[in-house]
Amino acid sequence: MASTSPDPTVMEAIERGNVVVFFDVSLGESGDNETPLGRIKIELFQQDCPKTCENFRQFCTGEFLQNEQPTGYKNSIFHRVIKGFMIQGG
Repeated sequence: MASTSPDPTVMEAIERGNVVVFFDVSLGESGDNETPLGRIKIELFQQDCPKTCENFRQFCTGEFLQNEQPTGYKNSIFHRVIKGFMIQGG
C-alpha cells in the first residue's frame, strides 16, 4: 500500500519556494504488460531560471500546447540508461 504521508524532501522544496515535478516510470508497454518501477522527483529552482522551470513544468504536466494540442513527456521512452549516473529520454 502506498504511503499517504507527504514526502519530506518534497515538503522542504516547497518551503524553499520551489516546485517539484515527477515522472512515474514503468517498464513495458502501457496496460497489462506494464511494470511500475517508481517515481523520479525533480525540484525546479525557479528563482534561478524561472522561464526554463515553467516550460519544463508545463511539459511534465502536459499543459504545454503545440498546435493547440497538449504536448509533454507522458509515454516518453528512456533510450539511454547508465546505472548510477543518468538517464536520457524525451
